[in-house]
Amino acid sequence: MGKLKKVSIRGRVAFAIHCLKGIPELNEMNETMKSLILNRAWAFVEGKDLLDSYENFLDVTPECILDPKVNISELDTIDEETYYKLNFLFKTLPHDLNVILDKISYIMCSNLYSSVGSYSAITLQYLSDIIFLMRKNQWALPEIMPFLESKFEDARGWGFPMNRSKFST
Repeated sequence: MGKLKKVSIRGRVAFAIHCLKGIPELNEMNETMKSLILNRAWAFVEGKDLLDSYENFLDVTPECILDPKVNISELDTIDEETYYKLNFLFKTLPHDLNVILDKISYIMCSNLYSSVGSYSAITLQYLSDIIFLMRKNQWALPEIMPFLESKFEDARGWGFPMNRSKFST
């Protein structure tokens, strides 16, 4: 985890997205739903509006979709048909994959309304949780080197927006 302290929050999200590539069940997922989820996650890394991209991603996370109290009409970024497709999908995916998707949203939002601190311990803890789940399930982890390019000292810990191709492993 020492090296990951040097990676920006955007870089940590990118690392977590790359973790998803090592999960066979994700690769077997319906391509449309997979693209929807991954593109929204990448928007956080690549875009300038952190709050907007976080909220767009949140609308397609298991925690939001599977919440029995969710009001579908309040999900501004997806339609009812997409909601039901995601609901079915998350009910059929491995629990740990759903947890990882939710942890990605936690990394995104943890410091949105507070200072980041010396290395954002909370986002590092969520990333550690993801790594633990990856190892527990024997899912492949990405190499860390490409993510070190997104430095924690840039943009007050958030790192600069970067194209996903910069993180190719």
